[in-house]
Amino acid sequence: MPTVYQAHSITYKIQPGPLQDSLNHPHVHVEYGKYAASMKLDGSLNHGWLPWKQMREAGKMVRSHHAAFYAKWAELNLETQKRLSLNYPVHWLDRMRWWPRPFIPWWYVRSVEPLDDYRLKLKFEDADRPALIYDFKPELDRPLFKPLQNTSVFNSVGLNGASIIWRMPKGANPEDWPYGEIDFDPECLYHGREKA
Repeated sequence: MPTVYQAHSITYKIQPGPLQDSLNHPHVHVEYGKYAASMKLDGSLNHGWLPWKQMREAGKMVRSHHAAFYAKWAELNLETQKRLSLNYPVHWLDRMRWWPRPFIPWWYVRSVEPLDDYRLKLKFEDADRPALIYDFKPELDRPLFKPLQNTSVFNSVGLNGASIIWRMPKGANPEDWPYGEIDFDPECLYHGREKA
């Protein structure tokens, strides 16, 4: 198993998986003394165990260098990925394991389009899902979303990289916009939706 990186007595290794292993998703083997663990590229524990301090440090290292770890894993597992994609029908959640770029959560908003009656048409990174309509009317009763009751402000919705955002228009009352902008948790949008 080739060593990819070593720091603070913690060794990070990546091993090519067997061709028949359909669960060989991107991960890093982490070793510290007599302890060993396998970590997903988001820094969470896959299996194994490390002392708490080293677990936190290793998780931070894997998260901050996930693109480099993924590139090495993909290089070592290229043949495995080709075989699996040709021979195995895979569920859409399993396809996330073969994401061809650094992992982007499937609930991130990819596009937004304002509709009438305070509704939004949303498309997520989850490409297998159709466009979704989110009814924003119930949210407008909250004090934070009060400025969005103005339809022209509501229709100025945009994206901030992961979710939807409204920026304070020129001439607006700063007291109504305490943070200068209003955004919304993309995971809430993804799970609290209606089909288009």
